[in-house]
Amino acid sequence: MSLHTSGFDEPAVIERHGRVALWAFMAADLYLSVSRGLVETYLAAGMPPDRILEIPNGIDLGRFAPATVHERPMLRRELRVPEGRPIIVFVGFFSRDKQPRVLFDAWLTLQERGVAAATLVFVGATRSAYFEVDDGLADGMREDAAARGFGDRVVFAGQTHRVQDYFRAADLFVLPSKREGLPVALLEAMSCGLPCIATRLPGSTDTIIESGVNGLLVPGGDVGALSAAIAGLLRDPELARSMGTAARETIERRFANVDIADRWLDAYDLLPAAFSHS
Repeated sequence: MSLHTSGFDEPAVIERHGRVALWAFMAADLYLSVSRGLVETYLAAGMPPDRILEIPNGIDLGRFAPATVHERPMLRRELRVPEGRPIIVFVGFFSRDKQPRVLFDAWLTLQERGVAAATLVFVGATRSAYFEVDDGLADGMREDAAARGFGDRVVFAGQTHRVQDYFRAADLFVLPSKREGLPVALLEAMSCGLPCIATRLPGSTDTIIESGVNGLLVPGGDVGALSAAIAGLLRDPELARSMGTAARETIERRFANVDIADRWLDAYDLLPAAFSHS
């Protein structure tokens, strides 16, 4: 059984769905968790420690690779995003837990103060039948940006099969979520050599980012801290470059998909031993 979603793939949460759901959850012979945080909730519930392995999400280093100085402006033209200002990108569906509004408010603060003019690009579903998506979030942001005269600085790209191109066209990635297992979007952005800012989530983002070295971590929901972090990186291109380089090295060292695939195969080899004890 794969454990990959914080707030869902946890014994206490599963138990609330009823006895059958809990029985099914506890019947697995082997659990593969993408994050330290999910391992800890598993162990805290008294589950067997010898049945769980931590294997993180893997990233395609070829698809998610840094853009050259010549590729970035070309990608911006292809994607029809402004070329004259730095680009901040968010990738994820629009839910209260992903907190795109926190990023929007931090960005809007900087635009109103004239601190760091930038284009904000949201990539992901703004409307969906999926229960977590809040259809009103994007509409509220559009209205507020237009009312303050910054409507041309916000782009809602929607769902796309070219997510890697948005990363490669951007200058900065922000993950404002208040709940994550091991965020794939953050790993992909780091693989593209982007300087990244993320909410500090114990057992999740703090296992990926060493704040100040390969990215920045900020308190969850803190618009002021996030706006200051964004401004700091946009004002200091050399610091941003060094963090982006360190971010790419982190992904190469720890999250390359070929290495992660080998770890999954090794886990499958454990299953006959697990069945022999069932």
